[in-house]
Amino acid sequence: MNAKFVYIIMKEYFKDQDKLKQYINVAEQIDIDEMYADLNYRFKRHRKIKLVRESLKYAALILIVLGLPYFFYKVSIKKTSTVISKTDIIKPRPNDARLVFEDGNYINLSSLVDTSMLNKAGVEFDKISSTVRYKIDDIENELIPKRIVVPRGAEINVMLSDGTKVYLNSESELEFPKKFIGKYRKVKMKGEAFYKVKKNEEHPFIVETSHVSIIVTGTKFNIKAYSDEGNIQTTLVEGGVDVYYGVDRKKKVSIVPSQQADFLKKDGELKVKNVDTHFYTAWLERKFVFKDQTLEDIMIILSRWYDIEVFFQNPELKKFIFSGELDRYDSINKILDCIEKTGDIDVKIDNRTVILRKRQMY
Repeated sequence: MNAKFVYIIMKEYFKDQDKLKQYINVAEQIDIDEMYADLNYRFKRHRKIKLVRESLKYAALILIVLGLPYFFYKVSIKKTSTVISKTDIIKPRPNDARLVFEDGNYINLSSLVDTSMLNKAGVEFDKISSTVRYKIDDIENELIPKRIVVPRGAEINVMLSDGTKVYLNSESELEFPKKFIGKYRKVKMKGEAFYKVKKNEEHPFIVETSHVSIIVTGTKFNIKAYSDEGNIQTTLVEGGVDVYYGVDRKKKVSIVPSQQADFLKKDGELKVKNVDTHFYTAWLERKFVFKDQTLEDIMIILSRWYDIEVFFQNPELKKFIFSGELDRYDSINKILDCIEKTGDIDVKIDNRTVILRKRQMY
């Protein structure tokens, strides 16, 4: 493998030559000795694999482009000067959610010691699976909370009275009746949630967001509908859904598995595209999966999960492109360390504020 061969491959992969140059510049900074030693150790049991040391720099470039986890975790960059504070360890806080009653009173699951109030409300909470269950035999109980609020830095699962499972991501809300009455089973949501809807063709399930409504009879899908984002994405994993939008929500689009309905709030249009659903549901598997995403978008996702504020000292850093797969339950320090190892960015943590700045090369 040589530079000319890799360049031909990369030229076909990238239509944007500036992006190609960015990746080549990163590859040029890789510490080949350390990478060679690490890869050689990993492959030593596989006798058919021979590593050519001089080719590793170009192999690393392909790893970068393909977004393989190895690049994020293992590639060392020359002249790295880590400034992440060892004392400011920021981790997510699962099992943190608020059950809100109709009168405004609420229960905080994170500080719950006495479960008697939950029992009176007809609710069970399993800390191991982070699941809130509503007792079907106690559904007439007037004390049953009708809304669940998940703060930044947390997630929770909900089993509704009809058997539908809802997985709520951080900074999300779900509003629902204590009992589904009539033809439709209707809920309202903000933020992000994955639904496993209990099949019932006679009583369709409706999810209402700020701009679109999703109607299903029994299926699995993810909805991302944060108020501070410019679009609402409905990604279908299994079954079929109808997405209603527009004035009075009279326009309809139907999607099939591995398709996404992407509604743009600004112009009111909806686009359907084929997607790899793994990128949109990896959070259920405790993973962050990024593919050609800007650093700005990545930090928005991380800020919700770790409950942090992010400040870009150099605005041009927002447009840097990253790909990779990371453990969602790691401390953010490990993730930021991976970002630092690109060689272009310094990261500083001040309490719960993450500051990103362009590295000064001397």
